[in-house]
Amino acid sequence: MRAAIFFKQKTGSTFIERLTEIRIEEAKKKLASSDSKITDIAEQTGFSNIRHFNRVFKNETGLTPKDYRERA
Repeated sequence: MRAAIFFKQKTGSTFIERLTEIRIEEAKKKLASSDSKITDIAEQTGFSNIRHFNRVFKNETGLTPKDYRERA
C-alpha cells in the first residue's frame, strides 16, 4: 500500500493537508505570543512566499494573519 493512501485512510487528511494544519497552528501561536514580523513568522513556519502564507492562513482560519494577531 502506498504511504499516501495509508496516511489518508488513517488520518482522514492527506499528508499535505495535515502538514498545512500543523504549520498554521504554529503560525497562530507565534502571532499570538510574539511581536515578530508576519513575514518572519511565515518563513519560520515554512512559507517562503508571504502571499501564499496570507492566502493559506485566511483559508484555514477565516482571518488574515494581521487580523488574527489583533484579536489574539
